Amino acid sequence: MIVGAVTTACGGGSEAAATSKRPTSSTVSSVPSPLAAETEPADPPLVISPRAPLTQPVDAGFDPPFSLRIPARWKSVLRDVSAFQVYAGNEEYEITFDHTYRHKESVAHAVRRLTATAGLTAGPVRDVVIGLRRGKGFSAGSDAAVMFGDSGFHTNEASRLEVFAVPAGDGTTITVFLTAGGDPMHGLDALAPLARRIFKTVTWQAR
Repeated sequence: MIVGAVTTACGGGSEAAATSKRPTSSTVSSVPSPLAAETEPADPPLVISPRAPLTQPVDAGFDPPFSLRIPARWKSVLRDVSAFQVYAGNEEYEITFDHTYRHKESVAHAVRRLTATAGLTAGPVRDVVIGLRRGKGFSAGSDAAVMFGDSGFHTNEASRLEVFAVPAGDGTTITVFLTAGGDPMHGLDALAPLARRIFKTVTWQAR
């Protein structure tokens, strides 16, 4: 919050005497100082460590259900049974599990569908393991916000992200998104290795 102070001279005697003295008191005005507004330091950006201890157990409440471990200061939220997120800060670094798309499909088909998202430039497809379930995914970039039409998941600006598809166990697939809104172009450098450590803690539970 910026607090601006405007000084007013207080003096006794003649007008000449008043104007020749330095101000000796001040009052606080509600009018902000332009200089204060320009020089107020911004909050430092949030920095996450890819080696942060995974000390916080979380039961996702997702469909299909699973548990995992995340860093101590991270938060988790179940948006609905088909959308679960863990994140740092004010959602500056996020891992999103999405099971909105319920059509039967193979992992390979899911990856083809996801790489075809408008505005997305997808990199090579590679393997991923999340809680012993083997899937595939890719890194991607965009020059503007991107909407994944089958789920409604979207980014807010030009960014880098990672997208994975893993089997849900019922013939459908789960999509997992890694996004770093706190540092859209470089945040994945820390989030991606941290996410792979988190993926190893995932335990899928019987329905």
